[in-house]
This record gives sequence, C-alpha cells and structure tokens, in this order.
Amino acid sequence: MTHRIIAFILPVLAAASAAPGALIARTGFEEPVAVGGSYIDTGDPLTDHALETHADEPVVNSPALDPELGFTSRYLNTRDSVGLTDGDEVGVTSSGPGGGFAEGDQGFVISDTDGTMEVTLDPVDFSGFVTGGVTCRFYAASTGYESDDRLRIDLTDGTASLVLVDWGEAELEARGDAWQTATTGLSAVRDAGLDDSAVSLRFAFDSNAGSELAYFDDIRFTGAVPEPASAGLCLTAATALLALRRCRQRR
Repeated sequence: MTHRIIAFILPVLAAASAAPGALIARTGFEEPVAVGGSYIDTGDPLTDHALETHADEPVVNSPALDPELGFTSRYLNTRDSVGLTDGDEVGVTSSGPGGGFAEGDQGFVISDTDGTMEVTLDPVDFSGFVTGGVTCRFYAASTGYESDDRLRIDLTDGTASLVLVDWGEAELEARGDAWQTATTGLSAVRDAGLDDSAVSLRFAFDSNAGSELAYFDDIRFTGAVPEPASAGLCLTAATALLALRRCRQRR
C-alpha cells in the first residue's frame, strides 16, 4: 500500500511544479530609439549625481515605454577624474559588439566612464508570485583592464541588495567578448531580505578607457502562480500524504 501511494504522489508533485514562469516585465532597450554620438555630462564629476537627459545625445534615462521597463542613470565619483564630462559612448545604442546584441537591434552600452555609471530599472512587483526569477544578459569587451575596473549587477529594493555579478580585472579579462547571463530565482530575492513588491535590477560599470566597454541587454523578470489544475494536484498529493501517514501510524 505504501509503495503504491508513493508511486502516485511523485508524478503528481512533478506535474504540479512543471508550470513555466510567465514573463511579467522586461527590457531589451528597443525603446526609446537610439541616438548616435557621445553623451556629455554637465554635472560635477567630483560628486555623485543623477545624469540628465540631453537632446540629440544618447538616451540615459527613459520612462517605461510598453513593453520596455523605464530606467534612470547616475554617475558615482570613484576616481576623482573627468567622469563623463569629456563625452563618452554610453546609453541606449544600436551599435553592438561584433556578434550583435543578445536579442533585438539595440542595447545599453557603458564605456570610458572615468568613474562609475550606474543604471537602475523601474521596480517590478513579485509579491503575487510563488516562484519566479530575473535574468540579465551582459557583454564585456576583451581588452586589458586594470585593478580598479569593475562590472556589477545586482537587485535592490532601495535598501537591501542581492549581488548577481561582481567582476574585477581578472574576470573581465578572462570572460570578455562573449554574452554572459546573470540570473537568480525569486526565493533568493526573498532570502536576501528584499521587498518583493519593488525589485529593481541595477547594473554598473567603472572603467577609464574607450576600449573598456560593457553592453547590457535582454533583461527579464518572470513569475508563476499555481494554476487551478496545479493547485488541485497539490491538494490531491497532500491528501495522499495524509493517507500515507495514517497508514504508517496504524502499523
């Protein structure tokens, strides 16, 4: 009897957990339309500050444009240098690496920042989902990096954070010229203490040469809730487990 119940439960649980996560939010930076040229920061490079949107320059801030998430950019002084005031290749771009973008025709590029440029996506609400996750594709050009160069991707609720990628000189040189994937599950987000109703992906790059550049693309947030059929299967499995327990207690 016990073996029959177990043989029944296992496929039921497998079927209940097999429902794929649905796409709930994304961006591939296909919107807004890319603008060529260099972005010139008019702020003080010796202080941390939000980057402003400038006409006829690459886009560094954007509201949500369906189906793309919105994003904002900041400059962080880490080098006491000129920052982005000298004009640099940053922002939404249609000029990708040699093999093209991870998906679509546009992405986001950061290069020669002489400090750190940090981009934060609009927050996503995971609170109604049982399972889910986040993925971000990124690409670092293969070149010579220095000890103070860094690429970082994390999730934040504005207070707590969960680091997905933190690359320095060694990782940038060893794994350049290929699209990589940063990913994590919703359970890790919750375990890190993030408010799951307001989860933002944030990426940053710190470099001081035009050949040192990073691209970001195809960022996806997925989530799943039990379908009625899956919930019914779980209830059936729970009933079978209770029957198994009672069977063992009678022995």
